[in-house]
Formats: sequence, structure tokens, C-alpha cells
Amino acid sequence: MRSIVGAGMVLAGAVGLAWRGVARLGERAELLRGLQGALAYLEEEISFRFTPLPRLFEHLSGRRGRAGTFFGAVFAAMEDEKHPTMRESWSKAVERELPLLREEERQTLEELGEVLGQYDAETQAKALHVAGERLAAAYLAAREDRQRLGKVYLALGVAGGAVTVLALI
Repeated sequence: MRSIVGAGMVLAGAVGLAWRGVARLGERAELLRGLQGALAYLEEEISFRFTPLPRLFEHLSGRRGRAGTFFGAVFAAMEDEKHPTMRESWSKAVERELPLLREEERQTLEELGEVLGQYDAETQAKALHVAGERLAAAYLAAREDRQRLGKVYLALGVAGGAVTVLALI
């Protein structure tokens, strides 16, 4: 009886790990979608209303999810005297708050951070547009990865758990 319960626990653990991998894929896609939407908002505000960046970041920090947390971290870093420039505040927040992103996605945001607050509104809006397009493409790829790799993760979790149970019997 104990061996059956133990086998069930091993199998459940393997499937749980697989579900965690699937959830991470989903979190990455949601983060990219949130960042893309936030960049579109920034582009519109900078282009048409000329709203100051700190005020925009404070507003975006109220959004739910990791994108809101990211903009909250940028805003907090800008308020902190240890990071006097917009570029430093942005870079620190990218490094600290966006571990789910791939290197090329982080690089896109780093490049954007070098433009924001440094140039005229038109240049900033163009940089936001380009970064938004790149993140939109990354979001589509992440969503596809979630659908494709999610099935693979679950299949491997079940198979790995079953093989482990058979090896222990």
C-alpha cells in the first residue's frame, strides 16, 4: 500500500514540476504583452500630451502584473538619489525586475532606456514604437512557445514520473 502511495506522490511531483514550467512560459508571454501595451501608452502620451516620464512611470506602476512592478521599480529608482539618471534607473529595473525575459528582449529594453529622457519627444516616440514592435514579435513567439512547449513539458513530466516510479518498483 505504501509503495502505491509513494508511486502516486512521485508521479504527482513530476507532473507538478511540468506544470510549473508551463506556468513560467505563460508568465513570460503575459509580461511581454503587458510591456508592449505599456510602451504603446508611453508612445501615445509622449507624442501627443508631452507628459513627463516620472508621471507616466508612476501611472504605469499601478498596472497589475510584472509590467506594473517594472514601471514601479523605475519610478522608485528615479526618486532614489542613488540613481540620478533616467538611464541608470531604467537599467537597474530591467536587471532586477525582468528575469523572465530573454537576452534580446532585455537588450531591446536597455536600448530604449538609453533614449528615454535623453532626446526630443519625436525621437523617444520612434524608439518606443520600434521597441513595441520588437516586443510584439517576442510576445507572439512566446505565446507559440507556450502552446507548443507546454504540451512537451507535460508529456515529459508524466513520462519522467512514470519512469521514476517503474525504476523504484
